[in-house]
Amino acid sequence: MRLAAYLRVSTDAQTDGLGLDVQEATITKWARAHGHQITATFTDAGVSGSNGLDTRAGLADALSALKDATASGLVVY
Repeated sequence: MRLAAYLRVSTDAQTDGLGLDVQEATITKWARAHGHQITATFTDAGVSGSNGLDTRAGLADALSALKDATASGLVVY
């Protein structure tokens, strides 16, 4: 399955170290193990999950990838 990956951390301090890098590596490993392909990766770094879609451009782009069939599914860490 062709998947879009969505990565998000709530604070700028989380963007390094155990944040986005770990999420991306884990998603990539999981996708390979299950025969999936990550077609695009979208990120919202330092954006609270309680914020609306209008402040989460990465999520909006990920959903657009589903709508325009760039990906047929969405994977989130």
